[in-house]
Amino acid sequence: MRPGILLIFTLFCTSVICQFTENFDDGNITNGPVWSGNVAHFIVNAEGSLQLQAPAAGESMLHTQASFPDSFIFEIKNTLDFSPSASNLSRIYFLLDQSDLSKANGYYFNFGENGSTDAIRLYELTNGSSNLLASGPSGAISLNSNPIHLRMEYASDRKLIVSADIGETGNFIPQFEITRSLKFTPTPLLLFQCIYTASRTDKFTFDDISITAYAPDTSPPTLSSSSINEEGNQITLVFSEKLNGSDITASNFKIVPADVSVSNAAFQSGAENIVVLTLNQAIQSNKDYTVEVVSISDTRGNTSNNIISNPLRIFAKPGPGTILLSEILFDPVSGGSDFLELYNRSEEPINLKGLVVRNESNNNSKSIETDLIIAANGYLALTPDPNQVAAQYQVPAGAAISFFELPAFNNSDGHPSIYYPADILLDEFSYDEDFHNPLIDDNEGVSLERLSFDSPFGDGNYGSAAASVLYATPGYQNSNFLNGAAIGDEPFTLVSKRLSPDGDGMEDELLISYKLPEAGYLLNLKIYDANGQLIKTLANNELLGTSGFIKWNGANEDGMVERIGVYILKGTYHSLNGSTEEINKTCILALKL
Repeated sequence: MRPGILLIFTLFCTSVICQFTENFDDGNITNGPVWSGNVAHFIVNAEGSLQLQAPAAGESMLHTQASFPDSFIFEIKNTLDFSPSASNLSRIYFLLDQSDLSKANGYYFNFGENGSTDAIRLYELTNGSSNLLASGPSGAISLNSNPIHLRMEYASDRKLIVSADIGETGNFIPQFEITRSLKFTPTPLLLFQCIYTASRTDKFTFDDISITAYAPDTSPPTLSSSSINEEGNQITLVFSEKLNGSDITASNFKIVPADVSVSNAAFQSGAENIVVLTLNQAIQSNKDYTVEVVSISDTRGNTSNNIISNPLRIFAKPGPGTILLSEILFDPVSGGSDFLELYNRSEEPINLKGLVVRNESNNNSKSIETDLIIAANGYLALTPDPNQVAAQYQVPAGAAISFFELPAFNNSDGHPSIYYPADILLDEFSYDEDFHNPLIDDNEGVSLERLSFDSPFGDGNYGSAAASVLYATPGYQNSNFLNGAAIGDEPFTLVSKRLSPDGDGMEDELLISYKLPEAGYLLNLKIYDANGQLIKTLANNELLGTSGFIKWNGANEDGMVERIGVYILKGTYHSLNGSTEEINKTCILALKL
């Protein structure tokens, strides 16, 4: 056997209860209890855990004497900050009769093996030879980091139960249960063994070790958590302990309200404290359901009746016409962040998980990987830095801003789009820095807002956010928002008959909305002053869609803002069949004196 470190604990006993605890809060391993062996290979780290700190590849052990009562509960936290293997593993020995493992008798847990099937395994050691007694679920400890909180119960009826919280979830998952008489020795040892390569010399930690007298389980099982899958047809119930399998029947679980029912109930593979319920159909979206557990028992016969779960709900998924692009900041201030705002046009909350955000200009895309709910008729701004965006634009209470790593957007131009699923386009918008109001001297930190959700984000359906909202409205209604009443139902409508191009964000541009029975109309539209002099050509045989906006910022052909006064819009629009209609409207250009 190569040099090792043997870890041993002292057990304090009274006539009523025997107990050992060690959490390394004293910061040393030289007293209370005293460690023997290769003590120099271990430290107590800043987190107060015992950590391997070996100089080179090899094996390390520490040892002390530790008695176990006839019935006991043994707990320990053992973290392997790597994927275990036959070359990198830990073993926890207990009830050993000596520290020479080549001759010893006792038991040990093994954490690590070749391949990806690493499981928690229990062995008996007889004169140095190992015999496998039981194994937990295959692959349970095969991750790149494995925080393991091991719990072993041994009762006078010879029943040995091992469970573990793997990954610091707060839930102990049953690993295995066997019936066996353990062999006790007068002066037993508790021993830790670390086997490691050169790259793993500091990747083992131990903490929160306890040995306590076992008290019979008289507590009935409780429901720890409940969840439902995205499809809404399968419910998972996690209980506090292993259950009696005869209770796992469909009739023992009721769904309220009863518009759905349980068609099948079964344990989750390898976990007899987790029950999976299959429903006869999916539950309705945006409606609360609960599960009533009629009666459930643990393996010792302790029974709970009429357990009620927390409310369960699924949310509607994005679809065409429900989630729209609303606003984009693509040129933030120095040190600031882009944001992309979405709008939920539907009457119910929608889960955005699975939504793909793309920039078609550079083929970059990001998808929302976790649940993210956007309220009915609500706005949601996505940004890599929600705190910075909220602070810069002094958003009101209730503004919805969420962290999301957006694809990169250029300051000059871009083409954001959203998909759900990944191949179905929901909305898109091709922007250019020239889309900003020319009266704004510096576009940095100024967002482009959608004016109306009744027209595509384009065709003039955008505007620079107003100065009154600090040039952006992340997570709440756009400063330039126009409802259907403002747009009107005529083929061509002045949203407002006045413009005041002074750069304050209020009526800086004249908006002419259009709604046409079909796409393909050709528009000719010009602005004249009250004397009939041509001021600006707004459209010259411009091809129109079915709806959109035409804008005038008050400037003439030379780019100079015109004088205060009345102006006339005159033009024609031609249909595909050759019919021609006239446009004749007036507006007022007003400026602050």
